[in-house]
Amino acid sequence: MRALPGIGRYTAGAILSIGLDQKLPILETNTIRVLSRLSGYRKEVHSTAGREYLWSVAEKVLPNSQCGFFNQALMELGSEICTPKAPACNRCPVAQLCQARQLNLVDKIPRPSQRTNFEDVTELAIIVRRGAKVLLRHCQPGERWAGLWDFPRFAVASGQMNGQLKQSIIVGTQQLTGVKVEPGEHLVTMKHGVTRFRITLHCYAAQTKRGAKKLQHASKIRWVAIDSLAEYPLSTTGRKISSLLTA
Repeated sequence: MRALPGIGRYTAGAILSIGLDQKLPILETNTIRVLSRLSGYRKEVHSTAGREYLWSVAEKVLPNSQCGFFNQALMELGSEICTPKAPACNRCPVAQLCQARQLNLVDKIPRPSQRTNFEDVTELAIIVRRGAKVLLRHCQPGERWAGLWDFPRFAVASGQMNGQLKQSIIVGTQQLTGVKVEPGEHLVTMKHGVTRFRITLHCYAAQTKRGAKKLQHASKIRWVAIDSLAEYPLSTTGRKISSLLTA
């Protein structure tokens, strides 16, 4: 299941434990708080080491049966009793096992996350048309959205959005796909966040130039019929762009 695009450990655990009673943990906002307090974990819970530790705790506390009910109860415990502020420890069914309560550290666990310093990024997504088809690119390992398909997309300096925009579209698209294009109209601007980046994504239409050569690296670049876009695992913003094209 985790080999499917967009399915991570949490989603797989939720589906398989709740739906099929498989012995798999769920780690999300509420269970992170509950398990860090129960185990008295004082370090940063959102760090790599913190996540690995809490996943191991989540696995160890699972019962041998009815894991779906257990996981749902653990989430409910965090939602209703082991709340971020003023938790109802006097009503908690596992209060006697709680290390944070025994150490009088309930208000300090989990440790508050350090404030993220966001970086503003400007990107272009180019919707290249050839008749009733558009150009998609398969995102490669190490890239954002690796394994998914997306419209040609690349970062630009904010200054390039003025006099150099047309040239940026031509050069950026050709470097990424090998396809020569003629830039068209602005379609939409989207804002979204990925990890520490705040991204402003400007989407522009483009047409292939006459005499464009056959695509190289067909496994990475593909012409796709607009009415077939739903069959492809697209990035989050790719799906939003797709919905505009098929509306």
